[in-house]
Amino acid sequence: MMMWLDASGFMDVVLPLFLIFALVFAILSGFKMFKKSISMTIGFMMGLATVIPHVMGRYPPCWDVVEIINNSLPRIAMAIIGIILFITILGIIGLNISIFGKFMSAIVLVVFAFVVYTFATARGPGCSTLSLNAGPWVDLLIVFGVFGGLIWWIMKGDGGKG
Repeated sequence: MMMWLDASGFMDVVLPLFLIFALVFAILSGFKMFKKSISMTIGFMMGLATVIPHVMGRYPPCWDVVEIINNSLPRIAMAIIGIILFITILGIIGLNISIFGKFMSAIVLVVFAFVVYTFATARGPGCSTLSLNAGPWVDLLIVFGVFGGLIWWIMKGDGGKG
């Protein structure tokens, strides 16, 4: 059955479509800017706008978003499993996770760097990974820098002032 799903395009169409839909819908629902039906429509359209160029072969070489997603998901899933097992082992030993409280911002930065690195290296064989001459790399660095700074600013809190 798994071979049939792969041959039928499940990994190239359905999985990325649902993943992008779920992420966009969750983000839009969290901000509560739109009604649920509008958030669902926008999420579905974003998923289609990502998957259709892949199916039609319109992405430039080494910049196929669906290929990048399909190559990076197993690594990120393995990292999540490793983190869950690490936390489980800490719980079995009897250590409290609050020990890591003062290091949490550094841990978040390391995880964020790992995710960025995973997506950057998941472009496929024959694609130079660290070529900063390409225009999309500059765009990628700007987007991750802006979102990383925004997330840091939101998560840092006010330090007890106010």
